[in-house]
Amino acid sequence: MSSAQNYVSERALLGVAYAMIGVTSIVFLARALVRVRQPKRFQAEDVFLVLAYLFFLALTIMYIVVTPVMFRVTDASSGKIPVYPEILSDSLFMIKIFFANTMIFWFTLYSVKFAFLCLYRRLMTGIPMYMRLWWAAAGFCIVTLIGCVITDFTSCHSMHAWFTPGLCSEDRDVQAQIASLYFAYAVDVLSDLFIMFLPLRLIWKLQRPKSQKVGIGALFCVGLICIIFATIRVVQIGVKTEGHSTPSSSWLALWAIVESAVTIIVGCCPGLYSKAKEAQTSRKNGSKKSGMPPGYNYGSHIYGKPGTGPGSTGMGTHHGASRATNGDIEMGHLPTKVSGGGGGQTRRWKDKMSSVTDTFWANDSSSQEELNTNKQIYVSTSVEIKDEEEGDHTGSRREAEYHYPKSPV
Repeated sequence: MSSAQNYVSERALLGVAYAMIGVTSIVFLARALVRVRQPKRFQAEDVFLVLAYLFFLALTIMYIVVTPVMFRVTDASSGKIPVYPEILSDSLFMIKIFFANTMIFWFTLYSVKFAFLCLYRRLMTGIPMYMRLWWAAAGFCIVTLIGCVITDFTSCHSMHAWFTPGLCSEDRDVQAQIASLYFAYAVDVLSDLFIMFLPLRLIWKLQRPKSQKVGIGALFCVGLICIIFATIRVVQIGVKTEGHSTPSSSWLALWAIVESAVTIIVGCCPGLYSKAKEAQTSRKNGSKKSGMPPGYNYGSHIYGKPGTGPGSTGMGTHHGASRATNGDIEMGHLPTKVSGGGGGQTRRWKDKMSSVTDTFWANDSSSQEELNTNKQIYVSTSVEIKDEEEGDHTGSRREAEYHYPKSPV
């Protein structure tokens, strides 16, 4: 078995490439839209995610461009088509693309890793122990990224052989390429595990319900998806080589596109998750902001319900008293209180009611409700009007508070 063997058709490879570009772009643009609408300035993780997306586009587009050439060269090498005059130049073009894309592939994965690290740094700032662990994880990622790049250069016995078609096929070169594949996989998985477990203890100490802790922890453990796809990629590529041939070019391209796309989607999850939680919280707060049962809010079908009893006009009312019918609680008049400036406050009652005392106004900074002994509901609304002059002029303040009853419940 040789590297000229293809395990996926040209049409299937191109279809996967275009599909991954579409799906990844939708997720990335959705996350970018959420981020742009937030008032906060862009963070470091946003920059790394943009870099990862650009690297992914470059990698996938170059594989799309080289795919027809790659299948033409492999078909000629396997004898499916006659050898054509441009086969050497096509082979060199394919080698250059794969050499560059190998490094771009690791830049894509590690850009997402650094995006997660930047997100965690904001959570751990000011906690010495966690910051030491953070620096250890960041240092490990930097060192292993450098190691992956070095193994790409050392996969052939010389750079001249690297870029000369047919020369990088010695036994040493085959073993070096397989070793590079497994080394990169090992450090990729280790760095993912390091990053995933970094914030878990901190999350568990949050003053939140256990269900929320589990949800947040699961969000930060989405890196398991990356590990699963990395494992599938290495197993599929390694099994096909059987330990004595270089990996199939088309198989390498397919799994590099899939894994890098999945990694970027995983990197966008925290931003999309936070927006989803914000929307869910807003809906809950909107439904509970009045603190009253459904239907009793202002403007509802029960509030201001037309009377049905004797003497009812058939119309709801918001001003003045209305008589209760069918056992409803009667809405009564509230007096109007006017207070003036000048240091002291005076209260003038237009309607005197024995059931209302000055204690009703103990805290008149907002609307108040009170059930009286006559089964009436009093609802008052305070309106404050200020008139202040700046400079040396003496300021004056006038307050007018209007209190009116609501319609029967």
